Amino acid sequence: MDFLAQRLPYVTRTEWQARLEAGDVVDERGEVVTPARVFEPGLRLYYYRSLPAEPQLPFEETVLY
Repeated sequence: MDFLAQRLPYVTRTEWQARLEAGDVVDERGEVVTPARVFEPGLRLYYYRSLPAEPQLPFEETVLY
């Protein structure tokens, strides 16, 4: 967790904690990363971010292409 918080500071430690506890961070082998896991240099990590809901448009959208 220290590595993630240092490497990607725009995500707060609290948010990283929640993502790790939810199983939203996995390594290249597909194993879930926990907050207590030891750092492994060179190991790729993947995380799934949650996006806030988009606001409603005040008009009917049109697909142009």
